[in-house]
Amino acid sequence: MHSHAERGNAISYNSELVTGLKVVCPTYWIIISFRVIWRGTIQRVSWRCLIKQVGNMFLGLTTEAADGTIIPGAAKSWTVSNDGLVYTFTLRDHTWSDGKPVTAQDFKMALERILKPETAAGYASLLYTIKGAEDYNTGKAGPEALAVKAIDDSTLEITLSGPAPYFIAQLAHYTAYPVPSHKIEELGKNWAKDSNMVSNGAFTLSEWTPNAQIRLEKNPQFYDAAKCIAG
Repeated sequence: MHSHAERGNAISYNSELVTGLKVVCPTYWIIISFRVIWRGTIQRVSWRCLIKQVGNMFLGLTTEAADGTIIPGAAKSWTVSNDGLVYTFTLRDHTWSDGKPVTAQDFKMALERILKPETAAGYASLLYTIKGAEDYNTGKAGPEALAVKAIDDSTLEITLSGPAPYFIAQLAHYTAYPVPSHKIEELGKNWAKDSNMVSNGAFTLSEWTPNAQIRLEKNPQFYDAAKCIAG
């Protein structure tokens, strides 16, 4: 079994030490000169600039360092079975911007939502590396076929349909970002609208005026907020 884990201020990844993620976090104003369609779920955003800002607000299991290296994100460590099929992630202790803990269930729900046929997510096929993902997404099976398990609040297990050495890097893509299950249970698709939205990344949504502008601000609840410099 192979293991990847965060150690002190450095990260052990493929036996090489790389510096941890450091983010400069100014307040962002993005001026939009054409129509924005949000569609109620982050996995269905299709506008490139908006996707970039979603990436500033949400943190996947893995993320990118400044040099493009894939490093731990919401997961502080993970193990891979000897056959390369079973990935077990241990989440770091961090919260959504409303202070609620980020849990393995948030990632499980996110993967189920993007692969749900009714969601019609354009990039859902990127997740076909996960066992049962294609069958679920194409309507051949129900969500129970998806091999994603929340073992407990801080442990997520994902089984692949075949070995995929690139899977860890793939998890940094927005298709694998978590969603706040507590907000979705409360508000349904309206969780992503205006002040309802919470995020687990370095930024939070401060203001969104459709067809005009988006404002992102530093997230004080971000686990690495001390390394963020507001500008």
